[in-house]
Order: sequence, then structure tokens, then C-alpha cells
Amino acid sequence: MIAKGKALKILKVIKRGYLLLIGKRHIDGLSAEFSKDDANLSAQTEIAGDATTHLSRAHRLAIMELVDSTDQIASYSDELSATTTESSRGMSAIKFSTEQISQGSVQIATFSDESTRSMEEMAEGISRIAEASAIVYEASMQSAVEAEEGNISLQSVMIQMNSITESVNESDKLIHSLGESSNKIREIIAYISGIASQTNLLSLNAAIEAAHAGEQGRGFAVVAGEVKKLAEQSSKAAKQITHILEDIRYKNEQSIRAMSDVRNEVSTGVQKVTETSDAFQKILSGARHVTEQIHDVSAVAEQLSASSEEIAASVAEMNHVSQTTALNVGKVLNATEEQLGSIEEIAALGEHLNLLNQDLRDKMSKFLE
Repeated sequence: MIAKGKALKILKVIKRGYLLLIGKRHIDGLSAEFSKDDANLSAQTEIAGDATTHLSRAHRLAIMELVDSTDQIASYSDELSATTTESSRGMSAIKFSTEQISQGSVQIATFSDESTRSMEEMAEGISRIAEASAIVYEASMQSAVEAEEGNISLQSVMIQMNSITESVNESDKLIHSLGESSNKIREIIAYISGIASQTNLLSLNAAIEAAHAGEQGRGFAVVAGEVKKLAEQSSKAAKQITHILEDIRYKNEQSIRAMSDVRNEVSTGVQKVTETSDAFQKILSGARHVTEQIHDVSAVAEQLSASSEEIAASVAEMNHVSQTTALNVGKVLNATEEQLGSIEEIAALGEHLNLLNQDLRDKMSKFLE
């Protein structure tokens, strides 16, 4: 704009100079016409001569001012040339920078587009992670509930195993008590067997004595026979009871061994249940901890999902801005090229002004001679 203003100012000065030259030529023509007139016009010629003299002086002063103006024109032309050269260099640099910015803007727009797609994919992936985390959280909650139920069941089994242990111990005590009672019965049976044997001997002796007594001992012999039968039956019953007691003793021993095995198995079962209960406690504690961690992960995943969506929207907006910037930079580049063309035109105009100014100075010099 400054260069154009100076150029217009120079053009005005040159226009003024040419107008003065045209005016001088017109005055010279009038002087020639006056010189051709008759002598009767001498008074008019004298007046015209005075006017010509005044006009010549005025034109000479104007020409001298114009010469000064041409010096200013030369100065302005040099300054215009320097300014246009500097402006041309500046605009060339601006054009180069703008081209670089344009290329960078295109690359940024490309990268932004790729970033937008990447962010959309990442947002989709994080959304899937959030959904999976929610599913895993529900599954972990269900696992924790099942672990709690399993622990409760184990506690119930533990109570039952302890009850079985107590029952086995009571049964063992009863079996041992039964064995002791059987031993006492055996002793009594042995005592009864001894009495039966002695009774049998007494009945035999009584029968012998009854036989010796003859008719008087017949009734006693009948009693002795009945006593013998009773003794034999008692001995037989004692033997049967002894066999039964032996069988009971054998079965008691088997029961004692079985109870011992049951006690050992129950003790082992209690130990296993205790170990399993401890393991379930650890599993339950771990399940609760995992549930809490998964809950935190799920919450973080949801936050990441929301943040990634916001980032994706921001990247999309940045992509739009980058594309708009690239478009605007292209417009700036076109405007810069147009401005550079205008500066080149102004430079050419400055050179043309220098030529006109030199021509004007030459003509002024001839006029002042």
C-alpha cells in the first residue's frame, strides 16, 4: 500500500511537469502569432509581451520547482524500487513459508484424519472393554455369592462331621460297655455251668442212693431224674449262651475296629473339611478382592470410554479445524501469489517512472538552457 501511494504521488508530479511543458508550448505559439500581426497591433503586442514575460517567469519558476520535484521523483523511485525489492523478497519468503505451512497443514489434516480413525477404534475398543468388565464383574459377583454359599455348606458339613464324631465316640463307648457286660454275663454263665455240672453230679448220686433204697426211694429217684434233666438243660442253655456271647464278643471286636476306622475316617474328613473350609475362606477373600478390583477396573473402563469418546470428538473437531486451516492456508497462498504479482507490477511501474522522470529531466534541462 505504501509503494502504491508513492507511485501515485510520483505520477501526479510527472503529470504536472508535462502540463507545464504543454503550457510553455502554447505560450510559444501565442508569441509567434503576435509577431506575425500588423504594426497596428503594437499596443496589443506590448501588452501580450508583458503577459508573456510574466508567464515565462512563472513557467520558469514552475519548471525549477518541477526540477526539484523530479529530484524527489528520483528519490521516491529509488525508495520505491528498494521497497518493492524488499517487499518482493518478503513476499517470496512469505510465499515459501505459506507453502510450507500449506504442506504442513495438509499433513496435519492427514494425521488428524488418521488420528480420528484411531481414536474412534480406541473408543470402540475401550467400550468393549467396559462391557466385558461389566460382564466379568457380574460373573465375579456371582462367583463370590457361590463361594459364600459353598463356605456356608462346608460349615454345615463341618457341624455334621463333628456330630458324627460325637456319635461314633458314643457308639464306641456303648460297644466297650457292651463288651464289659458280655464278659460279666460270661462269668455268670460259667458260674451257672459250674452249678449245673454240680447239680448233675448230685442228681446222679441221688439216683444211685434211690436205687439202693428200693421202693422207698422211687419218688426220690423221679425227683433226681428231673433235677438231672434240669441240670442238663441248664448246661445246654449255658453253652448256647456262651456261644452267643462269643459271637457277640467277636462282633463287638469287629464293631470296635469298624468304629476305630470310622473315627479315623471322620477325623480325616474333619481335617479335609477344615482344610477345604480354609481354602474356601481364601477363595472367598480372593473373590471379594477380585470383585472389588474388577469393580474398580469397570469404573475406570467406563471413565476411559467416556474420556475416549470426548477425545475422539475433540480429535474430530481438530481434524475439521485442520482441514479448514489447510483450506484457508491455500487461500492465503493464492492471495500471497496475487500480492507478489502486484509487487512485481509495481516494480515494473517504478522502472517505467524512472524512465519517464529521466525523460522529463532531459526536457526540463533543454527548457532551462
